[in-house]
Amino acid sequence: MLTNKQNSFWQKWQRMSDQEKTASATQFARDVPLSETRALTPAERKQFRRILKRGRGRPRIGKGAKRINITIEKGLLTRVNAFAKRQNISRARIIAEGLELVMKKAG
Repeated sequence: MLTNKQNSFWQKWQRMSDQEKTASATQFARDVPLSETRALTPAERKQFRRILKRGRGRPRIGKGAKRINITIEKGLLTRVNAFAKRQNISRARIIAEGLELVMKKAG
C-alpha cells in the first residue's frame, strides 16, 4: 500500500511529459564522485551490518510464514477488511492473532 507521500509522487510522475521524466531521472544516472560521499556514522555502520546479516526480503517472524488459502464468509471478510484499514494492520495479522486467541482460550 502506498503512503500519501508516495502516492503524491507517483501522481506527479504520471502527469509529467516524457521529456520531464528524462530530465528528472538523469540526476540519478551518473557516477557519484568520491568528494560527494562521506563515511558511515557508527549507527549507520551498525544498521548496514545488520541488514547484510539479515539478507534480502522481508524479516522473518517466528519460523517464517506459509501462504494458505481459506474460505471466509463475504460479510465477515468485508468487516475484517474495514477493521484492518482502520487499525492500519494487515488482514493476515488479524487472522493470525485471532487464531492465537482461539487456541489460547481452548487451552
